[in-house]
Amino acid sequence: MELIALIVSIVALLVALWAARAVRTLLGATADTTVHRSGTRSSRRSRSRGRSKQPHFTFEQLSPHRYALRNDGHSPAYDVRVDTGELSVHEGSLSIDEFPPGYVEEYLLIQPLQSQVSQINVTWYTSRDALAEAHVTPFPLGPRPVENDVDPGTI
Repeated sequence: MELIALIVSIVALLVALWAARAVRTLLGATADTTVHRSGTRSSRRSRSRGRSKQPHFTFEQLSPHRYALRNDGHSPAYDVRVDTGELSVHEGSLSIDEFPPGYVEEYLLIQPLQSQVSQINVTWYTSRDALAEAHVTPFPLGPRPVENDVDPGTI
């Protein structure tokens, strides 16, 4: 009876290890596209083994006007600049000297009335060195939220 319990435990452990490895592989296979200041695009794949030591930014819409910029990479980004164009920025810093891994900066961004801004650009450097290459990562913005439920054709 103890032998059967031991075998079942070993099989359960092997299944759990296989599932954990499959999840790590799926999560580690995300692509990141960076536009360099020269206008060229480079794509890198992050894998669970041998991940790049560069910063990796994500920009998430939390609500109609609230966004979060996150460094999911394994190293800090330096001299981070957020170019919001004509957006009105009510919360969040547009210039950050050091953006450490795991750090999140939240923004409250309002679209202008006369036009629609479709993306923001985040410019960052991998070192404090003045000769370091600038990286520019564009992030699309979600559609303008509907302010009311009234159909203009019925007025």
